[in-house]
Amino acid sequence: MLIKMESEQRIIRLQKALNKMELDGALFVYPIDVYYFTGTRQNSTLWVPTEGNPMLLVRKSYARLLPRVSSKIPGLFRQAGNSPTCSIPRSKE
Repeated sequence: MLIKMESEQRIIRLQKALNKMELDGALFVYPIDVYYFTGTRQNSTLWVPTEGNPMLLVRKSYARLLPRVSSKIPGLFRQAGNSPTCSIPRSKE
């Protein structure tokens, strides 16, 4: 199992690389890539912006997600019935 601290360090290193390449962020759809950064093998997609918190879009179990991922990721979600929804902050531009 991926340690939460390692997950956060991987995301920080990725964000530094994205910033160097002058990209807005990275979108991960392949399960092995999502697992590398989050530690979850759920059916999900991960958006990592160059700055700010990543967003993990999970298609199934919200309860299963919480113990496995970085503490920064679940804060963006709220439970809505049987499926989580994500609050996406507006761009400052």
